[in-house]
Amino acid sequence: LNLSGGRTFTYLTLSSILNTSRIYFKDRPKADDINVLYLDNSLQWSIQIQQARQHIYPRFAHTLLLRHRGSVNEREARQLLINSSLYLPGLLRTHSLVLNAAYQARDTANLYTYSNSFPLSRGYPAVNAPRMWKYGLNYHLPLMYPDWGFAQLLYFRRIRANLFYDHSYVKSLRTGRITELRSAGTEIFFDARIWNQQDLSFGIRYSRLFDAAAFGRPPNANQFEFVLPLNLIPR
Repeated sequence: LNLSGGRTFTYLTLSSILNTSRIYFKDRPKADDINVLYLDNSLQWSIQIQQARQHIYPRFAHTLLLRHRGSVNEREARQLLINSSLYLPGLLRTHSLVLNAAYQARDTANLYTYSNSFPLSRGYPAVNAPRMWKYGLNYHLPLMYPDWGFAQLLYFRRIRANLFYDHSYVKSLRTGRITELRSAGTEIFFDARIWNQQDLSFGIRYSRLFDAAAFGRPPNANQFEFVLPLNLIPR
């Protein structure tokens, strides 16, 4: 649904998809194969004001994703994800402050596990606990405008930075224990255009992990990653 009007763009998307998934085990009897029939229901909402070209993100926007996957046959498997972001103006006209919050819950029957889409604190290895929630702060600002390219293959129009802080909580329902996973760092992104046609943003990320010791095999507290986003709107 397109509910836009004036300088405000508003979209609401509802979907319900019936899926079947079958897992075959090579070294076990055929009777042990798993067959899951489940519904994937989602609601996506976004509202934003008109954005100037110099702005990294709109000076006001809000996005919301509600997604529930639940089996409809005898094999119990359920997962709920809520993910929301609020975009606000920063200290200067071209700066952006982005606040993010997320929550995920799944069943503990362990008869089938859905893919994990929870936006855990950056830098940590993936975790899929029965209950997880998180909040994050991002401050985006432009660094320079190279306005430079070569051979009509790649054109760099902007280099920008993001200073972030993520705070996640992971809860075990069996023990009731809640583990904090905190990280902070910076991202440097290059906003470019390939073949003078397709926009592309890529960058590097440095994350400092404050709770690496929470893992049995602690990861390095200093993490460097190459980032290739699917679009310009963060998780």
